[in-house]
Amino acid sequence: MFGHLITHALGRTSGGRFINMLSLVGFVLLLPIGAVAGISYFVWNELSTESRYQHSFGADWKAQYEMDYGPVSAARVKVAVAIGGALFLAAVGVWLYRQLIPALMGTGSTGNPTRSPRRRRRRT
Repeated sequence: MFGHLITHALGRTSGGRFINMLSLVGFVLLLPIGAVAGISYFVWNELSTESRYQHSFGADWKAQYEMDYGPVSAARVKVAVAIGGALFLAAVGVWLYRQLIPALMGTGSTGNPTRSPRRRRRRT
């Protein structure tokens, strides 16, 4: 509760707006990175479990795996969907990076910095 009140009090100052902007940028950056890291952990865990069963049980590993975890095909579909999701998140991240960075740096569609109307030279 106290932190919420401090956030509202800081949000009304220019320094508070800067802190809010940093926290928003941090959230926007950390959410996809965390999601890809979680997906990577899931895929690694599934594939290592399957590999462990192949080494432990030999030719009959699928029957033992299916008794413990369910169908192998369902696990492989989950892994494929997770890899597809990670690729989608990476593609969206690259697209957002390409869209937002030029806008934040003040460059137009040509890649040249845009001039502020206040900085135009007067003709004499």
